[in-house]
Amino acid sequence: MSRTRRHIEQNPKNREAIFMLGAPASGKSTVARIRYPNAFFIDPDEYKKLHPLYDPKDPSKVHQWSAKKAQSAFSDALANRDSPLVVDGTGTNSERLVYQMNKARSEGYRIILLFVVASLKTCLKRNHKRERSVSDTLVISKYETVGTSFQLVAPYADDVIVIRTD
Repeated sequence: MSRTRRHIEQNPKNREAIFMLGAPASGKSTVARIRYPNAFFIDPDEYKKLHPLYDPKDPSKVHQWSAKKAQSAFSDALANRDSPLVVDGTGTNSERLVYQMNKARSEGYRIILLFVVASLKTCLKRNHKRERSVSDTLVISKYETVGTSFQLVAPYADDVIVIRTD
């Protein structure tokens, strides 16, 4: 029996947890909001905006704070939601991503990995155009590691979707 079939049978509410993976400015949030408009979104970048020291030109100042808020929201959502759940982020911390995927599965969720791919040139160009931007160094660093992270975490997903956005 396939992994996907087994989890659907064990998941009568058919709850899905969609984990985003992709470089900064690859289009993850846009793709997720189009594909899953009725999902509950957990996006550390949205939590950053709530912090009084948030600066859209230097969001790293409040990154750890927003990561904690997102982790708390993730735990709460697993216990209290039946709608699809989207966990937005680069996914480059593969250990944390695998932990979250396993945690969601243990709560009865079907796991979907949505890998959004764009060229480095496209990511850098988009990053420069948006209000909340990160350094080129960070974009390049994440871009260089996201492929390895994908290889490490993809086996933990029930379904893998790859979308190219450039």
